[in-house]
Parts: sequence; C-alpha cells; structure tokens
Amino acid sequence: VVRSPFNFGAVYRYSPNIDFSFGLERGNSLMLGFTLHGALSELNTPKFLDPVLPPVQSRAPAQLPADGWESTGQTIERFTGWSVRSVSSQASTTTLVAETDSAVHLQERIDRAVTILHRDAPASSTRFVFQLQERGLPMTRVEIDRTEWVVQHTIPTPPALRLPAQQVSPGQKTAPMTIATGEGKSQSQPQSWSGKAPGFHAEWGPSYNQILGGPDAFFLYQLGVQGKFEHRFTDSTWLAGDFDLRVIDNYDKFKFDGPSDLPRVRTYAREYVTSSRFTMPLLQLTHVEDLGGGHFVSAYAGMMESMFGGVGAEWLYRPWQSRLSFGIDVNHVRQRDFRQNLAFRDYGVNTGHATVYWDTGWKDLQVKLSAGRYLAGDVGATLDVKRVFSNGVAAGAWATKTDVSAQQFGEGSFDKGLYVTIPFDVLLPKSTGGAANIIWSPLTRDGGARLNRRFTLDDLTRQRDYRTLSLRSAEPVGVRSAEDTSYVLREPGANIFSNLGGTTATLGRQIGEIPASTWFWAGGAILASTLLDKSADNWAKNHQSGNADRLGTATNALPVVLALGTGLIYASGQGASSTAETALKAAGYTYVANLATRYVVGRARPIDEMGNASFNGFTSTAAQSGFPSNHVAVTFALITPFAQQTHNPWLYGLAAASAYGRVQKRDHWVSDTVAGAFMGYAIGSLLGEQQQRKEDGMSLSVTPQAVTATWAFK
Repeated sequence: VVRSPFNFGAVYRYSPNIDFSFGLERGNSLMLGFTLHGALSELNTPKFLDPVLPPVQSRAPAQLPADGWESTGQTIERFTGWSVRSVSSQASTTTLVAETDSAVHLQERIDRAVTILHRDAPASSTRFVFQLQERGLPMTRVEIDRTEWVVQHTIPTPPALRLPAQQVSPGQKTAPMTIATGEGKSQSQPQSWSGKAPGFHAEWGPSYNQILGGPDAFFLYQLGVQGKFEHRFTDSTWLAGDFDLRVIDNYDKFKFDGPSDLPRVRTYAREYVTSSRFTMPLLQLTHVEDLGGGHFVSAYAGMMESMFGGVGAEWLYRPWQSRLSFGIDVNHVRQRDFRQNLAFRDYGVNTGHATVYWDTGWKDLQVKLSAGRYLAGDVGATLDVKRVFSNGVAAGAWATKTDVSAQQFGEGSFDKGLYVTIPFDVLLPKSTGGAANIIWSPLTRDGGARLNRRFTLDDLTRQRDYRTLSLRSAEPVGVRSAEDTSYVLREPGANIFSNLGGTTATLGRQIGEIPASTWFWAGGAILASTLLDKSADNWAKNHQSGNADRLGTATNALPVVLALGTGLIYASGQGASSTAETALKAAGYTYVANLATRYVVGRARPIDEMGNASFNGFTSTAAQSGFPSNHVAVTFALITPFAQQTHNPWLYGLAAASAYGRVQKRDHWVSDTVAGAFMGYAIGSLLGEQQQRKEDGMSLSVTPQAVTATWAFK
C-alpha cells in the first residue's frame, strides 16, 4: 500500500568513511541505513573527540610536579586507554609499567605516553623505559632516548641525519610494586607511584547481532542492551561475563531448523537466539602464564560461548618478532541449554586443534592452518588466509574440509566464508580499542564447526608480531619534511614468494633438459615395482591392527611433522633457513605436479577393490585418485634439499618410511609410492641446484648500517 507518492530521506556523514541514512518511504516504511565506504587500506577517521595532547617542548622541566608521578600516570591512562601499574624513576631512567588495551595502533599510544612523560619528568631523566603487558603477560619493552625523541618532534631534520630514538625488545617480568599509601607513594621506592590494583569492572551499552545470507531472509538482525563485567583476581587471572537483553529484532522470520545427519552443534542457531530474550553468552574463568622463551599457556573453564561450555587449555610457541608461530588447544565441552543459562544439554565432545600461524611477508598476507577435531566429532583442517593492511584493517577468507562427505555435510559441501575486521580506531572519532567483525558465511552447517573462544593466546600475544609498531592510522599524505621513518632507506626483505616466477621458469627449463634415458629408467623402475603391488596389498589386508597399524599411523604423519619443522627453520632466518626455503618451495611444486598427474592418470586405490590396473583420468574425481602418492612425494621433496646440501644420505631412509603407512592403510599401491618418491626427489634436487647457483654468485644486502657485497667461491 502506497500512502504517499513522496519519499523523504537524509544522510549524516559521521566520518569520512561512515554514513548514516534515515528515510520515510511510500509514507509507511521507515528506513535506517549504515554505509561504510572507501578503500580498506585508506580507512581513517580524524580523532576530534580525543583530548588534545600538550605540545612537545624542547626543554624539560627541572623537577616533578608537586603531586609526583600520580597525575602523570593518570594522564597517561586518559590519553592512551592503558591501565598504568606503576611509574618510577631511578638515576637517569624513568620506567612505566602498563597494561595495554586492545587497540591496534600501539605506536601512536607510545608516542602519547612519551609526550606526557616528557612534560612531567625532570631533565635528569634522559631515558624512558616502557614495560608493556597484556593480561599480565610481559609483551614489549620499549626504550626511548629522550633527547633524540624530542629533536625528532620539535626540529625538522632530514631522515639521513636522524638517529634511532626507540628500541624495542621482548617484555620482561616485573616485580609487583610495594602497595601504595593513600597518596599513591611507595614506602620502599622513592620517586615512584603505583596504580590501583586490578579489580572489578563493569560496563553496559547497546548490542547488535546480525545474520547475513540466511535461507529465511537475507538480513536478520537483533538490537538490545548488553552488560559486561570482569573481575581480575590478579593481572593474569580473571572472571569475565556477558549478559544480553534482546529488545528489537526480526527473528520472527527465523524459521530454518537446519536438518543435519551430524550432531547438531551449530544448526540449533534459531533455538539459541529465540528461546530467551535475556541470555548469558559468556561466563569464563581464565588464567594465562608466560613460561619464558616464547612459550605461553592458558587454562580456562566456564561458558565459553553461546552454545558450548566446559574446560580447556592452550599452549602457544611464539618467538619474538618471528613470522611463524605454533599452538595447540584441547577442550572438553558440552552443549549449553537453548536459554543460555547455566544448564547443559546431553551432547558433549572433546575438541582441539594444532595451529600454525605464518606471516608470509608477501603483500601483507597471513596464513593460519589448523588441524584437529571439530565440535561434531569430525576430523579435518581449516585454512584461513587474510591480508592485514598498514592501518590494521584485515580482509580474509577461510575454508574447512573434514572427513565428512559432501553428501553428509549438506548443501555447500564444506564450511567456508569471508570476513572483514575493522579496528574501532579506524571507524570512530575517538581512540577506542577493539574491532568490528563483518562475517559472511553462505550457510550454517554442523561439519567443520569450531569452538568460538573469546581469549586466545594468539590475540593476547599480538605485540610479539614484528609488524605491531608499524600499524598506524592511514592519515592523508601531505607535504612533509623529515618524515618519521628510517634514517636509511631499507631494501624490501626477500620472502618465499619474491622470485616465484623466475623459479618456476627455471624449473621448467631444468625439467626439459632431463635426458630421455633418465625418464626411461625411472619409468622402468615404476613399472617393475607394480610386481609388488598385489602381494604388498595382501599383506596390508592382514595387518590392519596392532603394532603394524600404529606404525602406519605414525609414518603417515611424517609429511606434516617435516613441514612444520622446515617452516620453523625457515622462520628463524638463520643457519639452514635458505635450505628450508628451498624445501618448502619443492614441496609446493611437488603438490601441484602430483595433483596434475593424478587428474591425468586417475588410478584406483587398493581400498577401492578395483585392482592396480584400473584407470579413469580426466574426471571430476581423478584428482583424488592414487597415482602417485602425495604423502611420499612431499616427504621426499622436503628431505632432498637437506640430504644433498648437508651430505646426509641417511635422510632418504626417513623419507622412504612414509611409504610404509600409505601401503599399510591401503591408500596406495607400492608403485604409487615409488612414483611419488621419484617425483619429490627430482623436484627437490632441481630446486637445490637453483639454490646452489644463487649462493655461488655475488649477493648484495642493504641495511641501515651498511651496504654489503658477498662473493662465494668453491
């Protein structure tokens, strides 16, 4: 029904990247809209609601303010959002211990804190030291040369004449300050101030949830009021809770029940959001600990998310500013009552994953690979690839494939989705921690469903990322003098993808130069090995349990273990990292070549019971066929560069062990494994030759300290 031929509307531009729109359509429909526009890498909002920082003066005060460090610590909290634990001064050093917020633009907060310290600290203090922690975990130690910092902020200086004003190193555990007196002055440490101890904190505000692309309606929404509380028993032990009151929604359109052949771990979404207007999505007790050497652990229990609660633990190995880290989490959880109270349903499961986090160093891409058991009891892996721009905005996609068949999974075949993460610092006119997550998943199914934990060690240790201090607001670029970058231009660092095109072209030429006699002998060896196919498979049929089966399971894990170890060596940047890079490249090329060969050959596996002479190439299922063995091929590709460049031929025996599990599990014929071994060995050898040729020539490196040319001779 049209009650009016006129439509009325208005648009309010909240920031350069955010518009709110209001309107009345057809005289009977109210319209409310939110628009985010602009390039993700350039999103930025002027901070006109932030308090104005005092100007940086070239001269330092002669002494502290009358109230000592107390007003300094409180002012730093106001300008940074940190929780300042202590400020102390000894000799020429002033030390600040603070817990940071979740804001991604850490360097901007550091500069604000230095500005306040410089305003208040006496001239005798020439060095500032910041001990920054996250949930009690020591993260970053920042040392600031006060004189150089002031020069860079008060005197235009060409970059080539600048000296480093800031040094960053791993955080160190700090001893608790003596409990302060009523005036905030420590009795045992002169010229020091201790902030308030961790305690109870609560806040409330509006809540908003949405479901995009569902079968009932493209857009389902919920508006309400949310209360959050947190009680800190210590810096590293806390109880957190969330409470939601649903006020306005269109969940009356939410009819989809999500039928599934799997345990219904996610397809009860409608029941969870409609059974009660007052819910408790989170109530969790958490403890975290730094074990030293880049090792971190956490233990937690409670209602971990809206659908599951239980107990769990996590371990993370994250070396300082390394591109690679590795973690494991294990959890025993039960399904929560639909009303999201303290009650549970009958379903329970043990779930957990081993996860590798890799910053590729190429185009700001980060890769996360997780393998383990999911909430429905299925086993598989999730690949998550995202790009993190210099302003902290991230855009990515994930895909999960488990041992659930496409038919059993249902429409969509496997879990997948897209997401964009935008820090509130980028969106709002006031500096704010946290981020907005926009997630689009075509369908919600039970296969490949992970536990959604609030506090993960990867998030809590993000300051150990080498890019942390380089994330800044994407301010408009104007005319600048003495821009605050490096005083010497840096050569872009090489990464595993930097010479991919040249490596591929050279590999193609190398393959073309392989003599015909070599192809003949390799083909003959593979053909001869088919004589062992049936007898080996008969043995495998009779050894599907006991020690033989356990050994088969262990050897099947060799490619994953070797890939992880090689990745750690590559990420270290030292010793055999160049050989590790060659091995990883060889594994990648081998995997692609293996898939292409399988698609052409299409040979049946032993477990298919079709014999070793059944071929069905160029079909939709051929890429999942058995010739050659991918496990064996990748294992040989990873081993060969190390075996040849370290002169340790015994490593080939380790690679050959991977063939045992493939035959014992009846996944491959003996001849499949022989073909895989030849493929991995060949590609590993050819890439090893490329590495040797590169190392034998001249290499040029440019650093802030020197330009170095290196010649290698044999």
